[in-house]
Formats: sequence, C-alpha cells, structure tokens
Amino acid sequence: MSKYSILIKNGKVIDGSGQAAITADVAVGKDKIKAIGNLKNSQAEKVIDAAGRFVVPGFIDLTNHSDTHWTLFSEPGQESLISQGITTILGGNCGSSLAPLVKLENIEGIERWIDISKININWQTMKEFLAELSNRKIGVNFASLAGHGTLRAGAVEIEKINFLFKNAVKEGAFGISFSLGAVNNRAVGDEEIIALHRLAGEYGVLVKHHLEDEGKNILPSLSRLAFFLHSLPENSRPRTQISHFKALGRMSWSFFPNALGMIERLIKEDYSLTIDFFPFLRTGSNLLMVLPGWARE
Repeated sequence: MSKYSILIKNGKVIDGSGQAAITADVAVGKDKIKAIGNLKNSQAEKVIDAAGRFVVPGFIDLTNHSDTHWTLFSEPGQESLISQGITTILGGNCGSSLAPLVKLENIEGIERWIDISKININWQTMKEFLAELSNRKIGVNFASLAGHGTLRAGAVEIEKINFLFKNAVKEGAFGISFSLGAVNNRAVGDEEIIALHRLAGEYGVLVKHHLEDEGKNILPSLSRLAFFLHSLPENSRPRTQISHFKALGRMSWSFFPNALGMIERLIKEDYSLTIDFFPFLRTGSNLLMVLPGWARE
C-alpha cells in the first residue's frame, strides 16, 4: 500500500505565511497534508507533477452567497468554487442568512433567486441549519453569519433581536452581517446597530458590513460606520470587515482615495477593520437593484 494517497511534486509552494514560494513536494494522506519538502523517494496512489505551477492552500471566500442563492442545495458540490481554488466559504452575508428563521418573512429575501414554494426548509435555529448541512455532501467548508435583516424579520424590539443574535452565536454563527442600504433596513436606529456591535465584540465574533451606499454617498456611509465603532468601549470593539469594498459607478471613482483614507485612519486608531475587494472591474447583481427605491418597496 502506498504511504500517501496523493503526492504533488515539483510545485512552487506558497504556504500562506507570507514567505516566498519554495520548490517542494506536498504529500496528502487521509485528507490531511502529511509532509512538505523533498519527497522524491515517496510513493502515492496518485502523483501530480506540478512543475511550473503554484501549490497553495485553499482560498477562503468571506463574501459568499451560496446559501441565500440556494446553490448550497441545488449545486452542493460547489464545483464553480472548487475549480477556482476556493475551499471554505462564509455565508450569511449582506444582512441575509438562512437561520435563524422565525417567520415566513425570513426567507422572502431569497425569492429573487428561487421559487420558495418548491423548497423544503426543515430547520429554524442556526444549530438545526448547520446540522442539516452536515448531513449533506457539501463540496466546501461552510460557516455562516447571522444576517441582521433576518434577525429583524423575526423581531423588531432591540432586546428580542439581541436575544436571537446571542442564541445564533452560541449555536455556531461566526458573527453578524449588515446591509443598511436595504429598503427594509433604512429606518434602523443607531442604538440597535451599536448594541449588536457591542455584543459581537463581547462574544469575539465578526461584524461584516455591506455599506449603506457604495456610490455617491460612500463617504457618509463610511462616516456612519466610524460613528458606530467610536461609540463602543475599547473592550467591546468587534473585528469588522467591509464587504466588496468599491466606489460604485464611474461618477463615484473620485471618492475612492478619501474612502481608503478614512479606513486607514480607523486602523491607525487601533480598530480591527479589514476590507475585501472584487478582483475585477465590473460588478454584478440582479435587475431589482437598478430600480429606484420606491419601486423596490
């Protein structure tokens, strides 16, 4: 019997530590990396010659919608992600998640992607949702945030929203996501948002923001986020990330240097703030997003 199941030979290995690439072999056994180095005398059931290619750890997609677009269920192998080297995804982004589900309104947000009359949802809590996924053969590692919009669909009082969020975290949620530009979230008060940021900081989980306006009002949107962070005591500051950070539309491009400057100042003030970018020059969404606000209500 071969010592390893897979042997990747002669590749330029980037280990994710920040060190320069090295030419090495990588051995895999029982779904684990067993050895990295000069393994020319080793045997394996499958040998891959990676000469002239890079060998890297699986990528993590922190701004993913395979859950709310339902492809976790319709395309569980997630081949479109695996083929790009993505092996771990974080769902529950942009204020919407598939748990916890308290009312029918919780799932109405995914109607734009699928016919919800033809799906079977047999969970309510975050724990039950993650248990359902564990029973399926999902092709990637999956974790989820609790969507603020999903929590609000189940309750409008701050105390009840906080209660739902606390339970979701205890049951496995990695944090909370906001999309304050969504029609149903535009009237959300600062007190509610700050309270949820404080809870996330106390629990040590992530806060993600789809900015309220990524276009001509990107700077006021960043100012509002800065206000939330400045309102928190130092021991309750959560790790915060801005999703798909951009100045949307050619007319807004001139704002981008100032937007980056605002983020850099917050980081210098010792806030744990990160951003992710699209690796391309265009964005994509559904046709609903090009309609005026009154038409989307």
